[in-house]
Amino acid sequence: MGHCRSLILILDSNMLIYIAKGLIPLSSLGDILESIYKLVVPSRVIEELRSISMRGGLEGKYARKALELLNNINVEVAVVDSNRADDAIVDLALKFKSECRVVVATSDRELRSRLKSLSIPTLYYRVSRGSVELEWLPL
Repeated sequence: MGHCRSLILILDSNMLIYIAKGLIPLSSLGDILESIYKLVVPSRVIEELRSISMRGGLEGKYARKALELLNNINVEVAVVDSNRADDAIVDLALKFKSECRVVVATSDRELRSRLKSLSIPTLYYRVSRGSVELEWLPL
């Protein structure tokens, strides 16, 4: 990991799917964060997307689009020894937090609550407003 020059943005599968749907322009994240950032995705999130992509319907289609997107952008895939994607995200955020500014992009309420209790800010998609919002950015 080393020292960080930019903010670390960890992406959850639901946010990747929102980006794949076109609801969140990837280019808008830097404006919201008001920072240069490095994208990081835990390998468990990619596994989760692969699993969703096997399903039929729109959900599977957008998971496949999210996987294609990951192949076309500059993103670090982090291997974390966790059984669930949410646990991998928390573990990774805690590792980065000791040396870097870190934000997790997820619309999972339970995961956001866990992260908030650990003083880790989150970005989430607010469906009612159709916008991405930053929840709790530390000073």
